[in-house]
Amino acid sequence: MKFKTKRKVLDGFIKHRNYLEKGLSLMYWVIKLGQFFVLGEVYFKLVIPEQGITTFTVFAGVCLFLVLMWFVGMFWDRHKLYHIENEFNNRRNKFVEEMRKKIK
Repeated sequence: MKFKTKRKVLDGFIKHRNYLEKGLSLMYWVIKLGQFFVLGEVYFKLVIPEQGITTFTVFAGVCLFLVLMWFVGMFWDRHKLYHIENEFNNRRNKFVEEMRKKIK
């Protein structure tokens, strides 16, 4: 396999991994709110045997959530929201503020 082909495969893998990671970081509070309101702060390990939820149902739910996280991450990337998020973080960062004053 040529280097260019390996590079394309690796870049594609990294891009999709970043979609999932960003989707997970954005969906974290959705997960926590769901645990609080739906389960009343009871962990899934205790609720699954009581409700009789099958392994397939849990697997299907996890797969669906992974696909949802991927789409959220892809939306974040396609609409260049990384740049907006970075600029918001830079406006609160004292070091960046001082460096911008020095450059001007």
